[in-house]
Amino acid sequence: MSKMELEKFSYEEAYGQLQEIVSRLEEDEPSLDDLVKDYEKGMKLLKTCHKRLNEAALRIEKVREDEELSLEPFDEGTTPEENQSK
Repeated sequence: MSKMELEKFSYEEAYGQLQEIVSRLEEDEPSLDDLVKDYEKGMKLLKTCHKRLNEAALRIEKVREDEELSLEPFDEGTTPEENQSK
């Protein structure tokens, strides 16, 4: 599996393939060569999962920062225009 192919994977796709590898390893008794290949593929998929999670965390943090800047305390006894002038 090439790096370019992995770049196209969503978190769910990469995680699903990781689950398939784990299931296969639990059910079968693979050869050493197959174990190494699955390990290599699994580590690449794990890296992709981490990358997607980090990207999502950064997006969430950006939204939070943007929202915090635009939110102002609201005083119930005043109109929005009066709140802005405070």
